[in-house]
Amino acid sequence: MPAKSAIFTSAIVILTLVPAVRAAITLAQVTRDTAPLAPEQRAAWSTYLTQCSQCHGTDANGTAAAANLRAFKGSEDDFLRIVRDGRAGTAMTPWKGLISDEEIRNMARYIKQLP
Repeated sequence: MPAKSAIFTSAIVILTLVPAVRAAITLAQVTRDTAPLAPEQRAAWSTYLTQCSQCHGTDANGTAAAANLRAFKGSEDDFLRIVRDGRAGTAMTPWKGLISDEEIRNMARYIKQLP
């Protein structure tokens, strides 16, 4: 029986650590070698990683499920409208009330400056 307990405890530790390790890998993947980001861009990056990257990818290049945001040709106001109101007929749900307009605009600026 002690062996079962040790295996169970190890499994719990591993399952607990997996999200943290995954987040560290994600952050490492998008770490940049350029100048440090301004505080509002760091906040936008954090919001993007927690709210958008699951669909649009950590690099904003898009996935099979969501658009490549680096290729977005609309204005900042267009970006705000789409994020805030969603896009009918797609998986893009509205974020109005969940992410402020200022945060959405900062994300648009952050994405636009990506290399």
